[in-house]
Amino acid sequence: MPSTAEKANPVPKVESPQPDTAALEKPSSPVAPSEDVVPASMARMGARTPTDPRSLNQARFEPVEPREPELLIPNKEFRSEGAENALRVTFDDIDLLKVLNMEPVPEDAVKQFPDWLSQLEGKRVRIRGFMFPTLSQTGITYFQHVRDNEICCFGRTPKVYDRISTVLREGETTNYIQGRPFDVVGTFRIDPVYEDGEWLQLYLLEDAIVFP
Repeated sequence: MPSTAEKANPVPKVESPQPDTAALEKPSSPVAPSEDVVPASMARMGARTPTDPRSLNQARFEPVEPREPELLIPNKEFRSEGAENALRVTFDDIDLLKVLNMEPVPEDAVKQFPDWLSQLEGKRVRIRGFMFPTLSQTGITYFQHVRDNEICCFGRTPKVYDRISTVLREGETTNYIQGRPFDVVGTFRIDPVYEDGEWLQLYLLEDAIVFP
């Protein structure tokens, strides 16, 4: 029997919350297909993707004094390497500041390339770099191959020659490779995309294979 105190101050009844049966019965959303799957034609047009060149251009800006272009490396030879006899190329080899003292990179930069750089067009090359972060962790067929880890992880502004749009060979995919360098072999293209005063692309690797 309740006491006199309990009658005067009844304890309110607390009801347990009921589960949202509608939410429980709602099926999970299907996983969206990878947005990193970009054909070469879209890569050439600077397609907006998680590795969109525009997103790289939005990184922290580091002003550099303009320079007068001049040819600093008139001649260069490359050695072939691996099963495909691809030419071993480094990001230093395609660095327009080191090759042509070029800062900033003008819209007609390709016309000023030395013969040895122009002649890489259409050649199979092997180049070592890092993968710029992608939306997907697996099943990647397109990504930005970049010069160094600072571009990937610490927000340094990449120059257009610090990154290569990379389209894997048909039927080939790769997983995201975080924070370590790896080789890519592909057909090198000098494929400039310059829009509204902004460089979206200068170099492209087609028919590429990743060697993690």
